[in-house]
This record gives sequence, C-alpha cells and structure tokens, in this order.
Amino acid sequence: MSLPTAICTFLDSSPPVQAHDKLLVAFSGGPDSTALLWGLQEATRDFPLTLHAHHIDHALDGDSARRASQAAQICRSLGIDLEISRLRGLSKTDTGSNREAQARRLRYEHLEAQRQKLGATAVLTAHHADDQIETVLMRMLHGSGVGGLTGVQQRRGRILRPLLGIRRRDLRQAIAQLDLDPVEDPTNYDLGCLRNRIRHLLLPSLRATDPTLDRSLLDLATAAARCRPILDRRLARFLEVHEADSGLAISRRALEHLPAPLWPTALAMLHRAAAIAYPPSGKAMEELRQQIARSKRIGVDCGAGWLRR
Repeated sequence: MSLPTAICTFLDSSPPVQAHDKLLVAFSGGPDSTALLWGLQEATRDFPLTLHAHHIDHALDGDSARRASQAAQICRSLGIDLEISRLRGLSKTDTGSNREAQARRLRYEHLEAQRQKLGATAVLTAHHADDQIETVLMRMLHGSGVGGLTGVQQRRGRILRPLLGIRRRDLRQAIAQLDLDPVEDPTNYDLGCLRNRIRHLLLPSLRATDPTLDRSLLDLATAAARCRPILDRRLARFLEVHEADSGLAISRRALEHLPAPLWPTALAMLHRAAAIAYPPSGKAMEELRQQIARSKRIGVDCGAGWLRR
C-alpha cells in the first residue's frame, strides 16, 4: 500500500475528520513530517481537505532559524501554507531528556492553541512505527505499567498520527525521488537524551542478537492498548467515578482501598478522563498518598478542576 493510500485509509476511518475539514500539520521539516505532508497532499486528491502546516522554532541554537527557513521552502514547493512560530519559555540550561519533555509540552500546548485559532478539526503529527518501538522500550526501562506500554496513540483527543503503522525507512523511501530537501535536526543525535541513546546505541545492539525485537515491541504495545480500556472501565466502576458540580468526582473510600500497584494505572486513567495531557508524576502521587493518610481534606492540584474525596 502506498503512503498516500495508507493515509487516506486512516483518515477515512478516523472520526472526527470529514471531507472538506481543515487539518493542522505539525511540520518540523524533517524527513518524517515531509513524508506526512506530501502524503496528505496526495491523499487529498481523493479525500478533500484543507491543509495548514505549522513549524515551531524553539530557538535553542543558532541554526534553528535556518531550519525554519528550509521548512518554509519545502512547503512552498508543495504549495501548502505554512506558519512559523518562534517559541520562548524553554530553558537553555536544561539538557537531554528533561529539555525534550519541556519542548514537547510547549509544542502541544501551542499546536492546540493554533488548532483552535484556525478552526481545524485535528492536529496531525508524523510519529511512525520506529517512534513507537523506541517509546515502548523507553517506557519499559522506566518500569511503566500497562498504560505506558501502549506507547504512542494513533488518536488522542484532537491529535492524530496517521503514520504510526509505517516504518521510518518506508517514509524516507516514499520521498526519496521528490525534489525536496528535508531538514536534519542535530538534536536527534544528542546522546544526553534517553530516546537518542535508545535509538542510536541500545536498539542496534539488541537487534543484532534478536531480529524479532521490533515486531515484539510493536505487538506488546498493541496488546497493552487492548487491555487498557478494560482496566479503565473496571477502575472507573471501582472508584465510583461520577458527575459532580465541579466536573467529575470519585469515592475517596474506594481510592483508599485500591491496591497500591493499581494507583499509577488508576490516576493515569483519571488524568485522561480529565483531558490532562500527561499522567501524574511520582511526586504528585506520593503527596496524594500522604494527604489521604493524615488528613480528611485533600489539596493536591490535579488540574482541570478535579477534586478527589
């Protein structure tokens, strides 16, 4: 199946996308997002949509402006409108994985604001199967539970990822014959970032001795994704999640009696229900435990107006 056909099939089965909708494409200008943008443009011949690309420049190095300009040239070649945003607020003192996490949070916040401003149905990102493999392995190294092992989601709120079933090599092959010059981001080679160490050091070593590794990790993500909604439903019943004046509420007594190993899964489920982008930190979870143990009142800020009683 060609890349445009795969994207068209995804969109055709992906509510809430409908013909003639606007879509906002997160466009770094790299090979993956270039493949996504080109594939979408080809797919819209059979699935009429209006495409808008958005490039975010975090301005962390002197070459970022040149990369933004190169991304703009790719969009001009494809005839797709591009807006460039130069973001502030990312600490230049942080390095590696911590800075990557900050940058990701700022990107998604900004993209959602731009989606709303544009009136677009969804934001599309160029995450692919190799990103999924790296994510699942990284979550395993962090000791993640079932929720984390689902890895990157094809659909999460207004975020859609049409390329998640396609390998990196196939994306690059799809655009190899095009007269385009994708951006190479030097941060992808920063070994201070855990994901890059996994990509460039750990995975090649593991693949050398286990040629089935990639398939096994992708199958693990699929199995975890099938389990998670079942766990979510059962935990929601156990915690007595219900409508309240402030939004949603749960039973404090039920939370107190929830087995400790299920706390991370339960709180991650509650965060998703509250439309919070990331699960609670270990520090927030421990603070909640302590407040439950010593007080009748709980003051942990869980975001989105959530109260836990």
